[in-house]
Amino acid sequence: MPPLEASDAICPSVSTQITITESMMQSSSSIFDVGNRIIRKRIHVRIEHVQPSRCIKDFKLRKKNNDKLKAKAKARSDVISTKRQREGPKPDFMVEGATLEIGTDPGL
Repeated sequence: MPPLEASDAICPSVSTQITITESMMQSSSSIFDVGNRIIRKRIHVRIEHVQPSRCIKDFKLRKKNNDKLKAKAKARSDVISTKRQREGPKPDFMVEGATLEIGTDPGL
């Protein structure tokens, strides 16, 4: 089995689930110097505890849906945009029944 990259696997521990990331490896590089030697960083986990990461699941699902939408649009000879759009501002509303009380602060 080829070695896993830093973000390719997750490792559940006894009480919580730990995501193996570069920050767990103490820095952004995967090697560190000891004296005059360069040693590759390793994390020791039993193979039955390693699972594929689920962080890319939403991306793959969105890509599959976008491909379906593009195929339907192409059949209609239409052009669509599959870019994600931000949510936008929430609608405005009036707060009713609130009273404004102005007082002086005795500490000033």
